[in-house]
Amino acid sequence: MDGVTGAVILAGRRNTGALRQVSGAEWEALVPLAGRPMVAWVVEACLQAPSLQHVVLAGPDPGDAGTVLARARQEGRFSVVPPGDDLLGSVRQGLEGLKAALPGATGVLLVTGDVPLVDGAVLERFLAAIPAGADVGYPIARRQNMERRFPGAARTYVRLRDGEFTGGNALYLRLAAAPQALRWAEALYAARKQPLKLAMMFGPAVLVRVATRRATVAELELRLGRLAGLRAHAVEVTDPELAMDVDKVADYRQAEARLQAAAGSSPERETAAGDGTGAGCATVPVPPGGGPRLG
Repeated sequence: MDGVTGAVILAGRRNTGALRQVSGAEWEALVPLAGRPMVAWVVEACLQAPSLQHVVLAGPDPGDAGTVLARARQEGRFSVVPPGDDLLGSVRQGLEGLKAALPGATGVLLVTGDVPLVDGAVLERFLAAIPAGADVGYPIARRQNMERRFPGAARTYVRLRDGEFTGGNALYLRLAAAPQALRWAEALYAARKQPLKLAMMFGPAVLVRVATRRATVAELELRLGRLAGLRAHAVEVTDPELAMDVDKVADYRQAEARLQAAAGSSPERETAAGDGTGAGCATVPVPPGGGPRLG
């Protein structure tokens, strides 16, 4: 990854699903979690990643939940815009907000507001592993890492020759490629928990290879890249927090217990960001014109 990067947090989902059992909040982003609105944990994580120079929240305002967020608001590093009517609408709202707040931005990290276990170090390692010139970077986590860190968490995995993977709830976009990439990003995000639908996006031949577990990450990247005309990289992360979205009660209970244990007697999670070396991540490079097409 190179250039000036900001973050857009997508948090426009109404609280009409399973989390309604734990809170009557109007928005999932505002469901209380370990003493603050759930999305505030994600905002704080983005603010603590040195590579992210401004953070835009496309969703309801969580208020000054914690000193990190309050300070960033005072310093002009955090802003809020209304969410769109759907995921793509929120992305567009967030990108407009980022362009206004950070005119020199060349890249953006899109992250959903329901991954409260990420911190600045996790995000920084992901960003550091994205090669210069990439149009798209997408995190994937191996099943064994996911289950080791979060035993009992129900996730959907794609079985490839390289292993079993689940997709993360984040996406890096080079802003110059954003208009072309957004339609694919929306389709990829929508299909991330539906292996069959995900495979269908690549065509019958690739579908057969996926079904027989002969397809590789690099092969899928190449196929998508040729379809979209984007340089994209799957970033294998050993930080499965990026794939641990909280949309079920069991996930909520596990996340709350972990955050409370980590916080101890302090309500703040003052996590130092990584060293910028990209440790804990691996990328699968794609030749010019190759890479996953997000849709």
